[in-house]
Amino acid sequence: MSSLIERVKAHYKADELRHVDIPEWGEGGEPLKAAFYPATMRDVSMAMKAADNDPSRYNARLVALKLLDADGNRLFGMADGYDLEQSADPTVLTRLSLFIGGYLKPIEDVEKN
Repeated sequence: MSSLIERVKAHYKADELRHVDIPEWGEGGEPLKAAFYPATMRDVSMAMKAADNDPSRYNARLVALKLLDADGNRLFGMADGYDLEQSADPTVLTRLSLFIGGYLKPIEDVEKN
């Protein structure tokens, strides 16, 4: 029988890479193909700290922290969080933050179930 902590960790699957298309950030009529690992509580804490605990800045910081390209490389540095906060579409940042936080599933995941 597995321990409770092992079952909790297996349930979360924080090491499972997830994919998301971002039509607004693509080029040539193709969406940007991005990926992320689901946010952990530590990620949330880091993003909140980088946002000076300001909920309106949090989405930009979480996206900067977690969003990866198709090869698993970070698309942004934490310093880019400021530029995202000032210049990116807030609806896109909010949607991505919800995906990364596990509160919203990409349509591909919904269609699978």
